[in-house]
Parts: sequence; C-alpha cells; structure tokens
Amino acid sequence: MKKIIMVIFGLILFATTAYGQCFRPYLEEGDKLRNQGRCEDAIKVYTKGMDCVDADIEVLNQRIALCRGGGTNTSSTTGKSCGSVKDYNGNTYKTVQIGSQCWMAENMRTTVDRDGRDIQTGKGGSETSMYRYCPDGEQDNVPQYAYLYNWPAAVKICPKGWHLPTEADWTKLTDYLSSQSKYTCGSKRDNIAKAMASTTGWMSKKNNDPCMVGNHPEFNNASGFNALPAGFNKMKYAYGLNYLACIWSATSYSEKNAYFHVITISSPIVNILESNKAIGGSVRCVKD
Repeated sequence: MKKIIMVIFGLILFATTAYGQCFRPYLEEGDKLRNQGRCEDAIKVYTKGMDCVDADIEVLNQRIALCRGGGTNTSSTTGKSCGSVKDYNGNTYKTVQIGSQCWMAENMRTTVDRDGRDIQTGKGGSETSMYRYCPDGEQDNVPQYAYLYNWPAAVKICPKGWHLPTEADWTKLTDYLSSQSKYTCGSKRDNIAKAMASTTGWMSKKNNDPCMVGNHPEFNNASGFNALPAGFNKMKYAYGLNYLACIWSATSYSEKNAYFHVITISSPIVNILESNKAIGGSVRCVKD
C-alpha cells in the first residue's frame, strides 16, 4: 500500500513539475523579447505558451495587451457605448463609439424595413426585391447571429437617423483602427481583423500566427465592434457560419454588385470584396 501511495505521489509530483517547466520559459522568453521592443515576436511566444497545461492565461493576456499598447486589461478593451437604438420591430441594439463614429455593435435582426414593409424569407434571391435569410439556413441561429439580408433589403433596414455604411464610412473606421497600436496586431497596420471580430462564435483554429481571428478568439474584439461569423447566403445555399463575417457596404460596385467587408477565421486583415446584390450578408448600421 505504501508503495502504491509513493508511486501516485511521484506521478503527481512529476506532472506538476512538468507543467511548471512548460509555461515559465515561454513567459520569460516573451518578456525578454518585449523588453527588446520585439513585440511581434513576443506575442508569438506568449501565444505558444497558452497551449501549456499550466499556462496562466490572465498573465499572458496582460503581456499581449502591453505589447499592443492596450494597458493591462485581461480581456478585450471594449469601446465605449454611444447609447442604444431600436428598429421598426422594436429590437434594441447595443452601440460602440469608435473614433468619431457611432456603430451598432450587433447585427440587424429586423423582419421589416424602416418603413414597416415586410422582408420576405425564402431560399430564392433577387438583386431588386428584399430578402432575408437565416444563418446556415437555421432559425435557431438567428438569436446569436441575427439575419442575413440581400443588398436591396440591407440599404432599407437601418433605423431612421442611421444608415448602411458607405465605403467612406468603412474607410474612416479602418483608418482609425489602423492608426491606433492597441487595435493592430504585430507590426502591420492592416492587421485589425482580430480587434474587430467577436470573442465568441468563431471556430477556434490554433496556428503559429497570433493575429489570426481564429487563434485564441478570446483575445478578439479590442475595438468593441464585435463582428459575428454569420457567414453568407447564396440563393438556396448557406456558407461560412463560424468562419466568416460578411458585412454589407451601401456603395455599389456596379448595377448588380456592391461591396462586402469580410473578416475570416484565417486572416489578420479585413478583406473588401465585390458581391452580387442577391447574396445574403450581415448588416451593421452607423449613426448619421
């Protein structure tokens, strides 16, 4: 019996020692790099340390925040609310102040436009008539991700006093975030996707790049924009739930196409794509 107890004690002692040996070197190496001004390399080391069983996630998050110029916050540095807003249905939306702009911090989920006209559901699509869709084709996804809308609906659903953002609005947003070190990841100013993406909903995807949205999503959303990966809808098919946030712009590219701003699980930047107006995407509104 004594022998068994000693064996168990030995295993526990070995495990504890092994865990301690895992986390500490990553912390010390990351601190060394950070003190040398090599924050991009330090963040990579801190991120690797998070995979240790004994990792102190709070401490590592503090170090990453320091590297990004965000102080010692232990989670995302959420932007200040600029009030709330209701749509025609009576749904209330949270907002966030980013720079000089006031944005919705949630996706639109109305079933009518700003004048009370119904937006039809279905598996069809149109470049001229209003449609709405459920993320991944399932109504159960609407409470978390809201609806997807084709462009004809997207330009008509923002509450009065608000509007679907134009490319000028989007540029103002991304330029501001890119100019602030606490919202950029690593040394590249364009790496702001992680600061805009929500902390929840994303499929976790660990890799060697700490700036990827899916790499430790619990560290996303420093800006408070809270982009949700609702995917998109194309005719009767749905794509990208938990992998893509596809948000409409009011600016047309052509008669049949408009711009999408896309955040993906495996990219550190916000992509701008041209999309057919019949596609279903998420809608965020910005205050007039």
